[in-house]
Amino acid sequence: MPRRLIKLLGLDRSVALAGVGRGLGMVLGPIGSVVVVWTLSAQEQGLYYLFLSLVSLKAFFDLGASASIAQMTPHLCKANGDGTEGPDSSFIHVAVSWMNKVALGFGLFCGVFGIGYLYWSGQASVATQAMWLATVCTTALTGSQEGRLQVVYGSGRVDAISKLRFSSLLVQYPVQWVLLLSGASLFSFSASALAVYIFQRMTLRRKFPALWPSGDFSGVRAKELKTELGFLIRRASLTYISGVLVSQVQQPIVFKTLGPEQSAKLGLSGMIGSTLIGLSSLWCLTMFPRFARKVAEGAIQDAYRDFRMTFLRTVAVATGGFAAALVAISFLHYIPRFSERLMSIPQVLPLFAALWLGNIALSMTYWPRSFKVEPFAMVACSQMIVSPLAVWFFSRWLGLTGVGWGNLCSWIVGVFGIALVTRRFIPSFDRRPKVSALDIT
Repeated sequence: MPRRLIKLLGLDRSVALAGVGRGLGMVLGPIGSVVVVWTLSAQEQGLYYLFLSLVSLKAFFDLGASASIAQMTPHLCKANGDGTEGPDSSFIHVAVSWMNKVALGFGLFCGVFGIGYLYWSGQASVATQAMWLATVCTTALTGSQEGRLQVVYGSGRVDAISKLRFSSLLVQYPVQWVLLLSGASLFSFSASALAVYIFQRMTLRRKFPALWPSGDFSGVRAKELKTELGFLIRRASLTYISGVLVSQVQQPIVFKTLGPEQSAKLGLSGMIGSTLIGLSSLWCLTMFPRFARKVAEGAIQDAYRDFRMTFLRTVAVATGGFAAALVAISFLHYIPRFSERLMSIPQVLPLFAALWLGNIALSMTYWPRSFKVEPFAMVACSQMIVSPLAVWFFSRWLGLTGVGWGNLCSWIVGVFGIALVTRRFIPSFDRRPKVSALDIT
């Protein structure tokens, strides 16, 4: 029975390695939550989740860029002399340059914006401002690394990236916990992020020296790649902004309207739900380079069969994660201090339903993106309007429960639009899209 279930769910090596990393995060994450609860005051914990929400604005800058690099890489891979496959040095140079610019833009904008928001919220102490700037700087550094990570991922070396992210957790959490227990407060999170950045850079430099190309990249090839990647990034950035708003906009709203304590409840409960339900994203995430590679080679029917089976497995795992999240919330309510820092079951039901629906909708997007296009910009714009308005309205009306209902309404709109777009890319409808992102208007 276990073997049949493993085969049915498609638990191959890539999914297992990625799952081990997520599993380690699921083990270390709750331990970290205990450390946070016992070392930080309710006020500091509210600031912690606020910082997490504000630095998630990084997605406005780099998620579109990193995803676009991952989308283009499988279409540019070719055999190297050492028996591996990967894109040429011109594309690597262009990709890394893009991510460096994105990281710099994020650091400058978010640093100033965060200081202004903290002043507006009455958090004007020097210590709070310093902790925020440290958080922004280390987040920008880790973001600049994503260009090289996505090149490796898009080249089909998913296992290498999974192992690196797994090892990074073993660096991040011990550093974070030691500093928290030493009284470093929120500085512990920026210090652990810096440690991860240094570790990842050293590992990539040792294992993938080709990620640091040298030479003249001012030729026609580099300019063409820069133009194509830039076009794809602009469209992808619009799409990923909606994901930030849907998943993160509730924290600043709740912090301002309902206070730090309610913000802490939302942050901890949402982390539990997103961790367990989000496990389903591993299936499409690990299979995407395979889909895209087959599409680039013209084997579209074969690629779609793989995607369809992967999507069905994603739905099954997300449903199991939904149930597990409810059980986890119920159990944690019996643990001292957690009961006063968690939302109740009626409060989390609409929130977890929104997380479930969001994971299903985002899994659909992997198929059209296999064609090196980003067709979800209009859907994203619709969600950017619906999300903040719905969360604000329902939270004012229903309190903390309303945050989940606002997100659920937003994702109902999102899943409808995503399904309509994805339908056009299904081979049975005989509407095969063009491969080049520049051909999409």
